[in-house]
Amino acid sequence: MLPILLTFWPFMEKVFKNNKKYLGNCVKEDEEKIQRNALSSLNAIGTIILGALYLKTNNSLIFMASILYPIVFYIYDTYYIWFNKKEEGFAYIIHHLAAIYYIQCIYLYDTKMRNVMLSGLICIELSNLPLYFVYDFLKKNKEKNINYYKKLIGFKEIQLTIYGFFRILIYGYIIYNYSKEALHQPILISSIYLLFFMGVYWLQHQIKGYFKTKKEYKELLNKNTNNK
Repeated sequence: MLPILLTFWPFMEKVFKNNKKYLGNCVKEDEEKIQRNALSSLNAIGTIILGALYLKTNNSLIFMASILYPIVFYIYDTYYIWFNKKEEGFAYIIHHLAAIYYIQCIYLYDTKMRNVMLSGLICIELSNLPLYFVYDFLKKNKEKNINYYKKLIGFKEIQLTIYGFFRILIYGYIIYNYSKEALHQPILISSIYLLFFMGVYWLQHQIKGYFKTKKEYKELLNKNTNNK
């Protein structure tokens, strides 16, 4: 299984690069960003499906897949950010390292804590799904008219609701009730809280982006009204 997963992400990257037409309409300078976003989406969806299947079946093979699948992606993505000198991705490297340590620790616990930690991982990935959709929408739609802003505001409201619910409320609930089980592992407990507070930080940016979009929408409405 591991050899397959080690080659899966480079393979999918090549698939996306060779089939750009399936990524939708976009300007050339955004192609790579959309491809990276698609890979991240694929990781989130796969992690959610594998994690949910394990919680339902308790199958040991599915459990190993649910651990290795996201770990290999985060290692692969960390290498990409590092070697391509993506300075804006430094925060993602920190996030990925914390996620890698958190995920590999799932294997060390008994069934109860294993399920709790895996549920936390599923919540994190569920919270990310709307982010990928909104990012894709922003990159593929450059004509900022009234219809564009109506759609974007609606999408961002859904994004904030889902992100806040899963990443802050549910994952926060899991930390509050079960983090004491990991107090004897300082690196693990640090990773758990780091993932949470980075989520809070990113939620803050999403909220700012939402109000910025609403402000731009109102300015466009006023401009159109004045031109009549």
